[in-house]
Amino acid sequence: MAIENIIGANLGQRWVIAGLFGLVHGFGFADVLKEQLQFAGSYLLVSLVSFNIGIEIGQLAVLCVFVPALALLFRGRMAGRMGIIVLSAIVANIAWQWMVQRGEVLWQTPWPQLTLPAAMMLARWVAALVLAVGAAKLLAKWIERKWPGLSRPA
Repeated sequence: MAIENIIGANLGQRWVIAGLFGLVHGFGFADVLKEQLQFAGSYLLVSLVSFNIGIEIGQLAVLCVFVPALALLFRGRMAGRMGIIVLSAIVANIAWQWMVQRGEVLWQTPWPQLTLPAAMMLARWVAALVLAVGAAKLLAKWIERKWPGLSRPA
């Protein structure tokens, strides 16, 4: 998203990209939580929902601090497109550093052998991702037909 902000944002489709990224990211959290949360027991769904609600509350708290701070920052020399480019470049740099650090760990991790059950699970994940992308595109088209101009920037 930071790079898209720098080269020119397509705000009409941004919610689809962010939603799909969040969906995949949430699957990763769910998989880790399933193994790590000892208190979940037979109530895994309750634990996952509680965890996600807590994450959302935390994100809202951060937004409550950063949105006014960014509004103040954008009043001065950082007003307009220049402020968006500078802040997006900083965010892109941080994201790149995190990606490189996690990539180093990934390359040192031994890969599991591809067995028939593992291949079937991989096929299910690919099918679920394809269905999610298709559903998101259909939803975007439906929203555009129902409320024309809603997804275009003013």
